[in-house]
This record gives sequence, structure tokens and C-alpha cells, in this order.
Amino acid sequence: MWIFLPLLSVLCATQVHSIFHATCPRKDPPPGVLVLSPGNKLVLTCKGHVTVDGIKVNIDGNSSNANRGGSSTVAPTTTGNIVNTEHTMDSTVSERYHSEAEVSTVHRWKWNGWTVGNGKKDWGEIAFENRGATLSLFSVRLTDSGKYTCHHRGRERFSLKVIVADPPETPSLSCYKRSPNSKIRCEWAPQKPVTKQVNCYLVLNKRPADTFHHHQCSYSSRLSRYWCALDHNEDELRTYHTAYLCVSSVTGNATSSWIAFKPMDIMKPDPPSDVKVTQEEGHETWIKVTWNFPTSWKYEDRYYKLIYEVKYRPLKSSYLYDQVQGINTKRSLTIKDIMPGVEYLIQLRTKEEYDGRWSDWSTPVNGSSWTAQSEDLTTTTDPFPGSSEEGSTTDEYPTDAVVAVEPVDGDREVSHHHLWISGSFVLLLVILAAYIFRHKDRFMSKLHSMSVIIQPNDSTQLPPSAPAAPEGQALTTNIRREMMAGKGGLVKLDVGVLSPEQQEKLRQFKIKTRIDNEKYLRSHPEVEVLIGDFLRDVLLKRPADIREFAADHFTNPNLHVTIGSKMEENCEIE
Repeated sequence: MWIFLPLLSVLCATQVHSIFHATCPRKDPPPGVLVLSPGNKLVLTCKGHVTVDGIKVNIDGNSSNANRGGSSTVAPTTTGNIVNTEHTMDSTVSERYHSEAEVSTVHRWKWNGWTVGNGKKDWGEIAFENRGATLSLFSVRLTDSGKYTCHHRGRERFSLKVIVADPPETPSLSCYKRSPNSKIRCEWAPQKPVTKQVNCYLVLNKRPADTFHHHQCSYSSRLSRYWCALDHNEDELRTYHTAYLCVSSVTGNATSSWIAFKPMDIMKPDPPSDVKVTQEEGHETWIKVTWNFPTSWKYEDRYYKLIYEVKYRPLKSSYLYDQVQGINTKRSLTIKDIMPGVEYLIQLRTKEEYDGRWSDWSTPVNGSSWTAQSEDLTTTTDPFPGSSEEGSTTDEYPTDAVVAVEPVDGDREVSHHHLWISGSFVLLLVILAAYIFRHKDRFMSKLHSMSVIIQPNDSTQLPPSAPAAPEGQALTTNIRREMMAGKGGLVKLDVGVLSPEQQEKLRQFKIKTRIDNEKYLRSHPEVEVLIGDFLRDVLLKRPADIREFAADHFTNPNLHVTIGSKMEENCEIE
């Protein structure tokens, strides 16, 4: 059984090839036309004999040769090698060949009315034999196409039109649909120049039991390709189609490989249309992309859903790396990972949700994200104010005017780094303030102990009366004047050494000081507590003097009680 499988494959392949060959026949040339391929050897005789590569070819009705049955004297063989336009001929032709007496007996060959071997044409490698009755072209070229005629005794004895052309190239067939309800288009783009004599048609079979049908194809000079259009049939969208392309001409025939497809599987839409890129105000890393259906997607195709892909990358990038995002059915996308101030290149493609292929990428569109605009107010001041007069020109003033640029406080976008730094600084300030408030007593006691420094003074004379100090400094000033620090602690001022006038001034000063202190304490009750702590901490060793000092300077009994209680507590501690 395994032996018959290769034989069956060979038979099937032979049958398919024979079907292709039978359905794509070669185009017959017109009568009196000989078609050759480049490189063939062609031999022509005035008697109408034609030989191609050593094989005799029958040309019907193309010869006009008199004296077919007569005899002729065989002249020496004449050969020639004609190169380029120099027409240099190495020959063994005798002088008799060129004599005017023998001109009428020599055969002459012409090509499109020009004598073969003369003129500016490059004839390549040719040879004349039998007094010129035989013309040999050892390797025909495309430029050798034309009408060849043989003349003898002033009459045309033989003519033949020769066409030298390449056989048609093997076509490559591709088919597609633009939408579910559009026609099927099959195309082929030749790689070589196309002649007008080429015939191209599509051979199609929709069901295995059916025969192949021919669909004529047209050539588009704008697109440089052959194309065929097949009518749409709703019932055949998921039916297998078998097709191949046939190309035939007088130079030969060629067929493409056969393809099998379902119309819905070869659906390839056009790219999305009307692609636009817009900025999102207030978002430096966002851009919005919108688009519309493909132009070939008909209204009756809206039942079928389309999906999309968006491809984007920086326009000026050192590496070509595209980011792709997929979108289901929507026709807009907000991209949120754009670099601020960078120009991006954006493209889209689409396909049907379940069937078909992806379309080509759309035409690239450029866009960038929104950026905050910082506006500056620029003013120009005149270096010579008041000197401008009506009718004066700018040439009267120097050009180096002073320009003052003042920034305008507007809505400025604050970066995340600045926000983090500011927040951290505020948090540290709050923690420091809470710590100081918790330990305020310790800080205030140290502050007062540093502020009250009593300097020794040898002079017991009171200074002249000075202007009254502010209320906030009255208490401290009086303490410094009435109390002086020595080695033993407090030193009480001896009033007996003063004159009556000085004593009266001292008494008036004390009264005024008490009144000022009383006014200050009434407006600042919290100072009482601070003074009590101050007297307890600084003047601890002289309780009697403290009470006397408080009695002399303060009339508020609450302060006396506070000082007394503080002193008693302090004594108990000692």
C-alpha cells in the first residue's frame, strides 16, 4: 500500500499540471510571424527555409521565391562578423563578389528596409552564406525584432516578421476583501515591463464539483499591476474558493500557484481614517487619539465590529521601539505615559473582531502633550524720561535701553519633587513646635536666667533721672537699679547715705515704678507666674529680701501669696 502512495501523488500532480496547462493555453502568433526568445539561433534562406536552433520551422504563406525548381551555381561561402557600428568585416570574399558585373546575382537581406550589415545599428554576430542567400543570426536579441526580406535580381523573394521577446514571468496571485460586503479583488504586480500582447485572466472554482470559470483581468498603469474583481455573494462568505492566474502571450504562457481561501478569511480592511491627536489640558503626560472607520467600511458593514491597535514612539529616538496598545470597538484612546514636551509619532491599524487580517498601518500623525506656559511681563524703560517730544525719532536715543523683567504670579505647575520637599519641611516644623511647647518651662527658665545678669558697681549714686522706659522694660530696669550682685548674693541699697532730696526722688521713683508694674501686670497676668518662678530660682538664698522686694515693688496680694508659697515649698525641699 505504501508503494502506491508516491505513484498516486505523481499522478495527481501530473493531472493538476495538465489541467493548468489546458486552461491556460499559449496564444498563437499571427500568420507570417515567428516568435523567438533571446539567445536563439536563427537561419533564414531566400528560398523560405527557416531554422531555429537547428530545428526546421514551417512558415506558411511567408515566402515568395522564384526559380524554386531551377539550379544555381554554388558560390564560395561568405561569412562575416559584424561588431557595433564600425561594420568591420573579416571575410574571404573574392573581388568577384564586389564587382558591378555580379551585383545582380548576389542576394541582399534587409531589416525594416535597411540593408543588413550597414547603417548605425549594432547587428551583433551574423553570417552570410551561398552568395548571401542564407542569413544566420547566431544569438538573437530583443533589438533584432522586425521584418526580414531577401532581395534577388531587384525583386523581393522572401519576407518574415520576427518577434524576439521574453516569455511571460510566473505570476504571483493574492486576493483580499476590504469589508464583508465588498467584492473580492485578486492582484498581481509584474516585476518586468509588460507588453500589450499579454493576456491575463483568473481561473476560479467555488466548489470541487464545479468547473473552472474564467474572469478577465485588467492592467492598471497607475498601480503597475493586473487586477480582477469578483462579485460579492452573502451565501459564499465561508465557502472555499480555489483560484489561480493565467498569463499568456505569443511568446509563451505561465500560471501562478493555486490558492484556496474563504472570503471572510482574506478580509483586510483599509487603515482607520481621520486620525487626530489632541492635548489634555492640565496633564503633561497625556494625549488623546481619536479616529474614524476606514473609508471602505460601508454602512451595511457596521454589524461587524472592528478592533484597533495604536502604535506610538518618540519622533526623535535613538532606538526604534514602538509601544502598542489594543482597543476593543472604541474609536478613541487616552495615552497616559507620554514624556512631557516630547513629539510623538502615532499610527493605527484595524481588523474585524473575529475574522480576517490586520490592515496596514495608517499614515503617521505627530503630536505632543500639554505643557504649562509661563508668561513673563516685559517692560522697557526709557533711559531719558521726559525727553521724548512730538516728532522726535528713535535715532536720538541710545539703543541699549534698560529692560526690566518681572515675573507674574500665575498658575504654575509645581513639580512633585517640590511638593515632597515642602511637605517634609512643614512636618519638621510641626514636630519642633510640639517639642518646644511640651518643654516650655525649661526653656523659659533658662531664657530668664540668661537675660538677668547683674553687674557689680562701686558707685552708690543713683543715675540722673532718665526718660521713662516702656512698660515691658520697667520691671527689669528697676530690678537692675535696686539690686546688685556681689559675692554674698543680694546687696541692699543703703538709703541713709542719700540726701533728703535724693530720698524723696527715690520714694517718688518707687511709687511710679509700682504703679507702672501694676498696670503692666493687670494687662499681662501671665507675667505673675513667670516672676514668681524667676524669684524662686534666681534669688533662692534670700527669702526675706525677696518678700521685702516684692512688698516694695508689687501691691498685688496674689503675687505675695504666690511668692510666699513658692518660698515655703523651696524651703521644705532644702
